[in-house]
Amino acid sequence: MEFISLDSHKGTGPSRRSDLESLGYCLLKWLCGILPWSDELDKVKAVVEQKERYRKNVRCLLQLCFRQRSIPDALESYLEQVMALEYEEKPDYAALRQLFGKPLEKMKASAYDSVDVRVVP
Repeated sequence: MEFISLDSHKGTGPSRRSDLESLGYCLLKWLCGILPWSDELDKVKAVVEQKERYRKNVRCLLQLCFRQRSIPDALESYLEQVMALEYEEKPDYAALRQLFGKPLEKMKASAYDSVDVRVVP
């Protein structure tokens, strides 16, 4: 419930957009420790309404999750591009991967390195 896409909530079949949207929610949870709807997982309608609202306003979603911390440009661009995709549209995977290239390079890491993912308390 916490990570599924809006399409999945609505019962549509799998799509590339849905997979990328779910990945975005996972990234947010790993980086911030919480999603705006984390405390309302027993209220399906409320979760869907929030995901619909934040799909239209990614910046607001990120501000809420990151609070006073700076928002990674790569993550913001990723979510904006993913949320703007049409249901059957094929994403530009190379462009999406490239968004994370510079941040990984800055960390002296690669997309293929093992990762120690710790959820922020």
